[in-house]
Amino acid sequence: HTVTHGGSPPQSKSSLLPPAGTSATVFNESAFFVMQTLNIGGQSVLTFYDSGANTHLCDGAMAETAGFRVIDPTCTQISVVGGGQVYTAYGRYSSILGPDQDGLYHEIEAQGLESITSVYPTFGLKPINDEASSVMPAETVFPLTVGGDRVKLLLGIKNTLLMPKLTHRLPSGVCIFQCVFRDAYGSNIAYGGPHEAFTRGYAKCGMSAAHL
Repeated sequence: HTVTHGGSPPQSKSSLLPPAGTSATVFNESAFFVMQTLNIGGQSVLTFYDSGANTHLCDGAMAETAGFRVIDPTCTQISVVGGGQVYTAYGRYSSILGPDQDGLYHEIEAQGLESITSVYPTFGLKPINDEASSVMPAETVFPLTVGGDRVKLLLGIKNTLLMPKLTHRLPSGVCIFQCVFRDAYGSNIAYGGPHEAFTRGYAKCGMSAAHL
């Protein structure tokens, strides 16, 4: 028997497509997060700027070695996306980061964890730098690599002044961000989004590019 329902009849797949020339470009390359390698307490610290986090996280061992101040030694549980919880083997820390581009210092409080992420591949950034040089001032200092370690510091939106600012979106799909701090290369530039450099980096290490 044929069952009918109220409303408009089903549309064909072709009728659901947008008019020609009005759809956005789909980028098929792997994407990477907005990160910098900062020098904190003499250590190279892979730093993840995470606008989806409402607090800051730090690698507990890094915090101890770098001399972060313990403000609460109590281990606790933190909630993660999806409703799960993670037990922390460290307490809460305080540290002052800076100076930034304007000579200012920023105090942060971060929850210590045994591990924030797994180890990321080292991504060579020359292909992106070459593309970015067409839109950036000649005197711009570019980062040479990113990744190559676990994230040791995650900065969320608790300190919005620390969030990188989007300055350009390149034809390849990757975006250029201006950061408040200079990295280990003396650059205040970070990249985020899809690019073949990230695709190659993941493939070289045999790693999946899918991360949440």
